[in-house]
Amino acid sequence: MVTCYKAPMRMCVSTLIAALVLATAPVAAQESPPPEPPPPAEPPPPEPPPATAPPTEPPPPEAPPAETPPPAAAPAAAAPPPADQPPPAAAPAEPPPPAAESDEPTVEEKRLVAYVATGVTVIALASGITLGVLANDQYQCAADVIACNQGRANKIVGGELFDVRNEIEQKAIAADISYLFAATAALVATVNYLQGFVFVDEAGSAE
Repeated sequence: MVTCYKAPMRMCVSTLIAALVLATAPVAAQESPPPEPPPPAEPPPPEPPPATAPPTEPPPPEAPPAETPPPAAAPAAAAPPPADQPPPAAAPAEPPPPAAESDEPTVEEKRLVAYVATGVTVIALASGITLGVLANDQYQCAADVIACNQGRANKIVGGELFDVRNEIEQKAIAADISYLFAATAALVATVNYLQGFVFVDEAGSAE
């Protein structure tokens, strides 16, 4: 320890400062860390090996030449047919296809229709004429009952006049219907007569 009570004041202060500096110097030297060593230098990258070409494959062996096939044998001559063999029978002829059915009536059917229609025409016309004559006679009698009763055995009396008039109307209607049937049958007979007797050749050629 430094004692400076006998020395002058100035000298004592300088001595103390020097002592403090000497005392703190080793502590600062101990506290300061040692300098870090420099990092080691990185080694240079290794050089790549030189590229080598792949080994070439040996060429395939050549195929042996194909063998030529042996020549084909000549076909054997066909044996001649025996002289006694009969010739093959001919195939039976196919039957002709059936004729297509047509909806148009034949000439015979048209003639038959003409005959029937002619008969219906005659009967209907005769019925119409008969009924018409009877209705006309009764109408004339009903128009003048007194003159009609003079020549009649069954005289028209009282309410029989109304019955006579109703009968006249019914006969007149029946006569008109008969005339209508006669006209229709006459038209059918005419058409079928022309197709069955007159235009036979034209109808046959058209078919």
